[in-house]
Amino acid sequence: MHYPKLFHKLVSIDDAVRLVLEKIDLKPLGVEEVSISEALYRVLARDIYSPVDHPPFDRSEVDGYAVKSIHIASSTEINPSRLKITGVVKPGDTGGGLNCEDGAVRVSTGAIIPSGCDSVVMEEYTELEGDIVVVYRPSAPGENISTCGSDVSAGDFILPAGTMLRHEHVAILAGLGISRVLVYRKPRIAIYSTGDELVEPGKPLVLGRVYDVNGYLIEGFLRELGAIAEYRGVLPDDYKVLRDKVEESLEQYDVVFTSGGTSAGELDLVYRVFGDVGEIIVHGLKSKPGKPTVIATSRGKLLVGLPGFPLSCYMILVRVVKPLIARLTGLKYVEERVWVKLPFKVRKHVGKTWLIPSILV
Repeated sequence: MHYPKLFHKLVSIDDAVRLVLEKIDLKPLGVEEVSISEALYRVLARDIYSPVDHPPFDRSEVDGYAVKSIHIASSTEINPSRLKITGVVKPGDTGGGLNCEDGAVRVSTGAIIPSGCDSVVMEEYTELEGDIVVVYRPSAPGENISTCGSDVSAGDFILPAGTMLRHEHVAILAGLGISRVLVYRKPRIAIYSTGDELVEPGKPLVLGRVYDVNGYLIEGFLRELGAIAEYRGVLPDDYKVLRDKVEESLEQYDVVFTSGGTSAGELDLVYRVFGDVGEIIVHGLKSKPGKPTVIATSRGKLLVGLPGFPLSCYMILVRVVKPLIARLTGLKYVEERVWVKLPFKVRKHVGKTWLIPSILV
């Protein structure tokens, strides 16, 4: 079969994303409920609101003595106040039956503030004389007290749908008593590297060959977007082998990725296979690096052929793949752009996007 060279249909990066989204309805593949211990790096499917106040009661921020501030308002080092200690409250105690009407209550950091107390004087500003506490400075109303709901009130908005849950998010959920959350189902993605010149890491390297990089690069990148990405090894430059693997993966996976073999040369088989098993949407980008990129659809699923050169592969992952896969995982995608002035001139061609690796310092 004759295959036309399609690079005369080059499109911009933005147009490539638009064309794919017009052709394929990329959206999350369902919702499931998981425990927060299983929620790390999952993408929230619903907004989270707090079911409780936090802290759930007035609590002490320091070790010291809960008092009525008016009782120690005139305290100085020369003329300290003396209060009888009427009880002790530790973290976890209810503080029931204790109050500050007739003295002071010793409290630990995190302990509930007893009824009638409106301030906590730090232990450093006191001295103990038997069952009497000597206070050498005043303490204002509310001082050293975290009031109920001062961090979060019941009903407060906490996290939006589309958030990838990280350890700090899981900790917040636990602190609010939320044990289970609704998350999007992870899409399953098969990944193949292609090329007779590739050798998998750990195997002997012979002259003329190189170790595969892209399989692991793509796998890690997609996992960070919330997908179940599986690198399935290196395939030779063989049309039948490649087609069989792509068709097999279309039965088992939601998306298929390849790297290498995406140009229009004699051994570039990916766009030929994609065209035979489905419909090519894009073949060739107006970008450098990244021109030999091919995107197709088959059975309503996404097929992506990335360039074989690792830098090109990575650039297209960031600029083209990320917004597409984010739609499948439900991840809220925001393109990150920072405008900077370069200390040197960049030669470029009109109508082509140059992707230049950079470091911000």
